[in-house]
Amino acid sequence: MPRRPAEIPPDDEWSQEAAKTFWWGNWRDPSNCLFPWLYADGQPRPNYPMKDDWGVQPFPVDYDSEWARGRPQWEVYLDAYDAWNRETCRLIEVYKRKVEELDYEESVEVYEGKFPDVPEYPEVHASVLIAAAEPDVVALADALEDPDSDPNCKDCGLWTPLMYAAMAGSLECVEYLVDNGADLDARNNLQDTAYDIAIQAFAKKQSDHPVLRFLCQAGAPRGAGWRARLLA
Repeated sequence: MPRRPAEIPPDDEWSQEAAKTFWWGNWRDPSNCLFPWLYADGQPRPNYPMKDDWGVQPFPVDYDSEWARGRPQWEVYLDAYDAWNRETCRLIEVYKRKVEELDYEESVEVYEGKFPDVPEYPEVHASVLIAAAEPDVVALADALEDPDSDPNCKDCGLWTPLMYAAMAGSLECVEYLVDNGADLDARNNLQDTAYDIAIQAFAKKQSDHPVLRFLCQAGAPRGAGWRARLLA
C-alpha cells in the first residue's frame, strides 16, 4: 500500500500568524535556515523525506548526495540537522492544528511518536569533540589520526573542539589543536570564539590561567556574542 504523502498545512491566516509569533512558525521560508553559510556556493540541497509519523526514528543524513561530495561529514550533518529542524517545525504546525479542540491527554496521544529524532552525529568527528571536552589529549591525538577527522569540526551549536578544550581549561588540548590547525577565529552560533569561552570560564577566578595566557599570546580574537560584550 503506497504511503500517504506528508501533510502540508495551508498557508492561511493561521500559519501567517504562527510565523509572526512562534519560533517554529516560519518553516515555509526556504531562506530561514540555521546555517546559511553552508549554501553560499548555491549548490542545490539534498531532498530529505517528510513523514507525518516518524516513530522517533533518527532523521537521515545523506552522505551520498551530490551536495555532500567533497564536503566534510560534519557539514553534511549540519545540513541534515537544518532539514530535521524544518521537518520538526512542520510537524508542530500539523499537529497543533489537529489538537486545538482536544484536551491535554488526547493531545499527548496525538503527538506521541510522530517526530523524528535528531540526526546522528558522525562518529569520526564526535570522538574529536568528546576528547577535547573531557579533556583527554591522548584520546584527542588518537581521534585526529583518522584521515577523515577535522580539528575544526562543528556540532549543531557550531562549537569546535578548541571551544570545548578552552572551556575545560586544558592547555595541552588547546595547544595540540592549535598546532594541528584549529581556527582561533571560529564562531559558535552565539558568535563566541574559544577565547570568549575561556574568559567566561576562568577570567574572574584565575585571571592568569594558562589557557587564557596562551590564547592571548596566540592573538586569539574576541567574538561578537554576549560573552564578548559582557566580559570585555
